[in-house]
Amino acid sequence: MIHGIPAAIGLAIGCAVANAYATGNIIDIVFGSIANLVAGTLAAKASRGRPILASTYAVIAVTLIVGSYLPLLFPIPLWLSYLSILIGESIAIYLIGYPLLRYYKKLIEKF
Repeated sequence: MIHGIPAAIGLAIGCAVANAYATGNIIDIVFGSIANLVAGTLAAKASRGRPILASTYAVIAVTLIVGSYLPLLFPIPLWLSYLSILIGESIAIYLIGYPLLRYYKKLIEKF
């Protein structure tokens, strides 16, 4: 993770605002934000500068936390909750986020 803990905090705050606007559900606001704070913190601290490892920590953290509470909000089985979050997070992080990170690093190296 490029910007460390401040970015993780910003991610959690952004998640809280988005969830408040989108669902207004207190469970989603609180636990979604916690999931993203944990994911961002793990990515920043435990990955030791390895972006694929940081991405994996983030995918696992969000999948486990958000996937655990979604069945409380929607009538879906737990396994489907985990699977859908895993797929969505993997697409967002590995297919979109990681290529953007690589592009951003190359852009920074030019300056």
